Amino acid sequence: MELKLDDASGTLQNPTTALRCNIQEDLRSVAYPSCDEFPSFRQFNHKELTGATEITPGVFWVYHRETRYVLKIVDRPLYRRHDTEVIRKELENLNYFAGVPNIVQAAGITVSTNPYKTFDWDTGLPLVVTGILLEAYPGGTLQRVLSDRRVTEYRWKQWPIQIGTALNRFHEAKKSHMDLEPSNIVLDADGNAVLIDISGFTREWCTSEVRNTISPCDLPFEQRQQNDIWAYGKLLSEIASQISDDPYVETLRQVADGLMERDHQKCMSIAMTIAQLQSA
Repeated sequence: MELKLDDASGTLQNPTTALRCNIQEDLRSVAYPSCDEFPSFRQFNHKELTGATEITPGVFWVYHRETRYVLKIVDRPLYRRHDTEVIRKELENLNYFAGVPNIVQAAGITVSTNPYKTFDWDTGLPLVVTGILLEAYPGGTLQRVLSDRRVTEYRWKQWPIQIGTALNRFHEAKKSHMDLEPSNIVLDADGNAVLIDISGFTREWCTSEVRNTISPCDLPFEQRQQNDIWAYGKLLSEIASQISDDPYVETLRQVADGLMERDHQKCMSIAMTIAQLQSA
């Protein structure tokens, strides 16, 4: 059917057929979670954040009233709808592990009215989550320490126990990390190790079985747990590779090998690893 405008009035010329429209969601648009889903988090107006400096795509250093934070935004580069579910999962984990040592802590969520609104006013409109505001840890990443070969400048013997204890908290809750690598461990102001990025996935630091799986995060918990244990062993091996003159490092190498044992029946548990490291 072809519709024409009347040149004089600018209105449609008496259509003889009923008008119909088809409303379809743009799957390329960003799906922002509702703030109502996360009532326990402090809300920060995203317009009040200043001094944004990109760390990695979608992750920034920001300031709120002179306090430094890390901001992870929903509308990240190369966004896919699955990214919104990753944000939801991370908020769920942050809420669950609130106050737990050596696991990243959330300062709150950044909020605004929906960026897709088609009018100018904000008053009374529902708010959506535009990002996660995380506590900033000034010591940098373990990856940087390893790359600069500065492990011995720190109290490094505490890191294996701190990382293992934090990872064990995940497994006790029937959760997995699935992204345990040096770039996802940061150091706080006192040099303590803190696990971050508690909802992602990195294939490089995975067992071959998990690496070749299409949806690793959908695997049964036991397989995801075993992958975390293997990655933990690889991480301890990386730390041990930079130590040469300390008797403690032999124990570290032994437990690392035990954690990476391919026969799951012979593989060391994290609890056993921690006990052995504490007694060394």
